[in-house]
Amino acid sequence: MASPMAAVPLVDATVFFANAHMRSLLSNILDKHESEFSALDVFLAGTGAGFAQTFIATPIEGIKIRLQAQENHSLYSGPKDCAQKLYKQGGVTRGLYKGFSE
Repeated sequence: MASPMAAVPLVDATVFFANAHMRSLLSNILDKHESEFSALDVFLAGTGAGFAQTFIATPIEGIKIRLQAQENHSLYSGPKDCAQKLYKQGGVTRGLYKGFSE
C-alpha cells in the first residue's frame, strides 16, 4: 500500500492543476468570470480534470490491483517488480495502461 499512498499527492496535484487550467480555459472561451459559471461549466472543468488524472492513476491502480490479486507473492515481489514485468510483457500501452480504454 505504500506506493499507491505515495502517489496520492501526485494524483491530487494533477486534479487541482487540471481543474484550475480548465476553469481558466473555459473562462476565456465563454468570456465570463468563474463566479458566473453555471453548473454545466463547473461540470466540464471537473470532467477535464478527471480525465487528466487518469493518465497518472491508471498504471498506479493497475499495479496495486495486480499486487492485491496475487497469491503468496508468487508473481510480483513488489510494485517496482510488477511495473517492470508489465512493461516487458506489453510495453506502455498493453502493459502499464491496460484497461485505460476498455
